[in-house]
Amino acid sequence: MVDPNDQKKRQDFEDQQNELAGRETGRMTRFGVGAALAQELKEKERKERAYRDALDRLLATDPEYRRLYEELGGRLGKAETAADQTIDAIQDALRAQQDANQDMRDRAPRVDGKAIFRYADGRVVDEDSNEIDATIAAGIIWPEDAPSAEDYFAGVERENALWTALDEWQAYRDVTLGGIRDSYDDRDNPMTKDDMQKALQDIAVTAPSNPLAQSSEHLASAPLQASAVAVPSLAD
Repeated sequence: MVDPNDQKKRQDFEDQQNELAGRETGRMTRFGVGAALAQELKEKERKERAYRDALDRLLATDPEYRRLYEELGGRLGKAETAADQTIDAIQDALRAQQDANQDMRDRAPRVDGKAIFRYADGRVVDEDSNEIDATIAAGIIWPEDAPSAEDYFAGVERENALWTALDEWQAYRDVTLGGIRDSYDDRDNPMTKDDMQKALQDIAVTAPSNPLAQSSEHLASAPLQASAVAVPSLAD
């Protein structure tokens, strides 16, 4: 037979534990300290739920953190847009330069299947810069619109520079900005203030040079003009 006193003790103990934990028992609270603690726990849980994650807590409680976070978000978004636009512009310029170089090869005379070009000083070379024997060079018939060696190799140099710039800008977008974006969007492991300061600096100082941001006089003699492509900027 169950002792009523033991049963009451067990019930009291269970009610006290439930009240300490903030759990509802369906009965009036009977332990003053437990009730106060339960209320405190409920209030704490309510405040915790107000913050979805660690980042929300920092943004809500640290004005300086919020300022840096918003500044970084703005700068990062602009840098990503500018990088995408620059890559598109470089690709357009690269296609135009490749077409121009091919056009010069098509208009040049050929020896052994390779386009031949002549420098102003009379030297004759093929499209790979190999000098042509003087006897062979003397028998070449030069079309009136044959491009000069200076023009052709300037075009080749520009094409190579555009390939290099494309690689650099894609790495900047995917590695530098992509890494910052991953950290910025990690709400459960938010960036520190130092992290954000460094990210702002990296955005500003690690962007590659833009080969399109130069005057037309530096462009190769091809149907590509400085105004033919947009020149995006990372400036605010």
